[in-house]
Amino acid sequence: MIKINLLKNANLLAFISCFAISIYCYWGWLYDGTLNIDGEFTNNFYQTITLGRWFHTFLRHYFLPEPFSLYITPLIALSFIIISAFIICRSLKLESYELLIGMLVFITFPQISYQLEFLNQADTVGIAFLLAAISAIIFHSQKNRIVIFSGIVLSILSMAIYQTFVTYIIAFVIGLQINSIIRNEKNIRESFYSSCLSLSLIALSTLIYLLLTKAIKHYFSLESNEYISNYIQNASDIKWLVKSAIDNIYNFYNNPPTGLNLYKWLLIPLLILMFTLTYKLKTRSIYLISSIIFIYILPVIFIVVVGSGAPPRLFVLMPIVAVILFSCLSNFRSIKYLNCMFFLFIIFNGVSTSKNLFLNDTLARQKDISLAKEISYTSQTKGISLNGKYIYIYGSNDSGNMLSMSADTFGKSFFWWDGGNYFRMVAFMNYYGICNCKPANKEQIEKIYPIVKSLPSWPNPDSIAEINGLVIIKLSEKKGWLPFNI
Repeated sequence: MIKINLLKNANLLAFISCFAISIYCYWGWLYDGTLNIDGEFTNNFYQTITLGRWFHTFLRHYFLPEPFSLYITPLIALSFIIISAFIICRSLKLESYELLIGMLVFITFPQISYQLEFLNQADTVGIAFLLAAISAIIFHSQKNRIVIFSGIVLSILSMAIYQTFVTYIIAFVIGLQINSIIRNEKNIRESFYSSCLSLSLIALSTLIYLLLTKAIKHYFSLESNEYISNYIQNASDIKWLVKSAIDNIYNFYNNPPTGLNLYKWLLIPLLILMFTLTYKLKTRSIYLISSIIFIYILPVIFIVVVGSGAPPRLFVLMPIVAVILFSCLSNFRSIKYLNCMFFLFIIFNGVSTSKNLFLNDTLARQKDISLAKEISYTSQTKGISLNGKYIYIYGSNDSGNMLSMSADTFGKSFFWWDGGNYFRMVAFMNYYGICNCKPANKEQIEKIYPIVKSLPSWPNPDSIAEINGLVIIKLSEKKGWLPFNI
């Protein structure tokens, strides 16, 4: 097991410096408290269990109750991720200024922004980063049965917060093995057997997680609806599957999610590392190169199995892949400073991208609030009060969108997401105190549906009407999302 002493001056200085720079990077997110899409609902107990995130549910129910707390939730999330970055970098034997650079590579990589984006789960995901990192270190050290058992428990809990942390654990375990060989702490034979045991323990943890998830869903009488399985395509047509996988991988590298183009830049240190390993370690390099390539392609494994492309928040291990590449190259004196300069570029780019993502999210929300207030004011001028009423909002409005679809929910309007989800819109208006209303039910909508189609669209004042106590707001001609058929 790696012994980590935070009280050493270099360690403490790196930790404090990383925390300060992280505050700067994510200040807008920490301070503004912008409501994220999905954060408008304050009771997700059964939904998160249905999605297989039962430890998230447990933490929410007993320790971190919903709704999220402004300032407190972001600080908890960021603190856990910074602690995770510190433990990861020290485990990879980074010291002094390289420790700080490694931590910043991790914490500022734009993929972290896609995790923090969802403020309603950011703190528990931060905890998952820490649990997964510790479990990987335990699997690597393989001290004794009790310690290994604790590693299995921690890995299960991290997956029960977010399933894709299994790939994060795999990458970190292999990264630790690669680093050990480069530093002559292990030979290839020892590393191979150790890796096989570690991967077997991860597989066992995954199996136990799946069994526990099934049992917990059965206990609460919930149907199976794992988050990842919602994205996995039908693999019955192998030819189509291969073509789809190639197309999606090409699209990812040609037009990646906003900010994740940095992952393409990691090909440079990857190629340099492969060349250096071949030159320095000769025959031993084959095993190491195969391992490092495997780690690099792990984040896009979902692209192979997901027909429509995986959302960027699934790639939780991208930051750790970057840190592993940095740490491996740090072992070679001849390229040490070149390595630091390159990853400083990654850090600066990551900070800029992350700040821009959260800024656009804030701007989109301000536009949403402005639109909601306009709707409320227009309804009042017509003598229609929204308070205490059932509301049906038909269609969508994209005037609040700030970024393209490649940025996931960043910079997207509540009045546009899902093609127009009136449940979200009503919850949004209630959250910001614009009104106190309730979403219409199926029976109410069925009665007035023919009338809705005849109304003009917003911003025409006549797009707002009240029929039998139900307020109708028509944003566009195209029908929005409904959880039922009409």
